[in-house]
Amino acid sequence: EIAPDHTIKLDRIGADVPIVRRHGSSFRRLTFIGSDGSQRHFLIQTSLTPSARSDERIVQLFRVMNRMFDKHKESRRRHLCFHTPIIIPVWSQ
Repeated sequence: EIAPDHTIKLDRIGADVPIVRRHGSSFRRLTFIGSDGSQRHFLIQTSLTPSARSDERIVQLFRVMNRMFDKHKESRRRHLCFHTPIIIPVWSQ
């Protein structure tokens, strides 16, 4: 069960929606602001491009590397890990 004092609720969505240019295409970045003031950024990719597929493969590689880090004593001691962003596909349908 989740403790109510550790729950962060969505307070608002950031007013600015910047355009991020990457690999020859443009994406929008949304900012969600929590009730504790923390900000979470999301990159909106509206089309399934080859760069989106390569991003998914890189995230899979990071997860495999994190599992390898967890198996080794020295890397656990140093708290080594890759940040793996959460990717949620969005289609126009």
